[in-house]
Amino acid sequence: MQTPAYSHDEVFAAVMALTAAGETPTRANLFNKLGRRGQSLTAWKTYQEMIAAGLLDLPRQVMEEDSSPELAKAEQAHKDALRTLTEVVRAQTAKPYQVRLQAMEKSLIEHTTTVADLEAVVGVLEQHIEQLEADLTRLRKGNGQRLIL
Repeated sequence: MQTPAYSHDEVFAAVMALTAAGETPTRANLFNKLGRRGQSLTAWKTYQEMIAAGLLDLPRQVMEEDSSPELAKAEQAHKDALRTLTEVVRAQTAKPYQVRLQAMEKSLIEHTTTVADLEAVVGVLEQHIEQLEADLTRLRKGNGQRLIL
């Protein structure tokens, strides 16, 4: 049987490097990280075995167990700062949209007011037209007073 092209330590180091870079290990990017030697399936199987054995969680567990109170305080301070920064960025991101929304609401209110005013003017004009038509009809029928000479 041929020996694998990568040791468990090499696969572990490649997985940690991918994770540190913010990438989720996949068969292709793990194989690329290892230098594309041998078969990609061998490295992938080694990675799957590590997941099943829980070896990938070991560095995080060791770090949490060995942390000092000063490190815990610093970590909490960083978490608080990150939370504050996230809230500020979220607020600054939302602010232009809120300004735009307020402008659109103001425009809608002005448009609605304008439409309501125009409808009132149209109503008054319709009443005036009806009155003029009634006067015209009355004059045509001759129901008004006549001057006879």
